[in-house]
Amino acid sequence: MVATPTFSLHVNEIRANRPLISFIPGHSRAVAGYTRSLFALAGSPGFSGLLVYDPWPPNAGVITRWENFNTQTYRYAFTAHVNTV
Repeated sequence: MVATPTFSLHVNEIRANRPLISFIPGHSRAVAGYTRSLFALAGSPGFSGLLVYDPWPPNAGVITRWENFNTQTYRYAFTAHVNTV
């Protein structure tokens, strides 16, 4: 478990083919992709986006969307590292 995960953590895990479980206040989702804008408009940061698979609301199916990392509170993330013995 990682407390207050960074965008870089998400990028590194996704590049290693390890999707994450992301926890926001009162909810959890899966994160399986990322994107970054190549430039920013004057006075605003560039877009750092995560591809989120959200099971909410129930019985409605999975909602897939790009989410702006800079506008969401990410509390925790779980990653899966497999160590061979």
